[in-house]
Amino acid sequence: MDNVGKQIRRIQVFSRTSPNQKTAIVAQLNNEGNITLMTGDGTNDVGSLKRADVGLAIVNNPPPSKELKKAKKTMSMMPPQELLKGKTYAEQQKVMQEHQAEYAKVMQGMAGDPSLELGDACIAAPFTYKF
Repeated sequence: MDNVGKQIRRIQVFSRTSPNQKTAIVAQLNNEGNITLMTGDGTNDVGSLKRADVGLAIVNNPPPSKELKKAKKTMSMMPPQELLKGKTYAEQQKVMQEHQAEYAKVMQGMAGDPSLELGDACIAAPFTYKF
């Protein structure tokens, strides 16, 4: 691995590597005293993510729909004043709670699906980026 170690030091970006090659590259760099950062998005990255000094898993959420983007632009956290006029305090509170629940749904939709099941890479890496 000494010859491989010399080659690894010259390479700055590795691509099209197998899971075992990824782990071996990170291990070789660590053995030479380098601090390593590995970025991955799948099961085949687990070994190298765990082996690296810093492992960063990336989860790709789908972009928000046009409807959600439009709703976010037009919606306010406070309901329109017309909905509150002429109502008792209790009725106003109910209107506000309903409106804020709807607002929260829109904002949640913009942030991505909270029920997204994270894969093995996310479990192996101490850092996970969801967007």
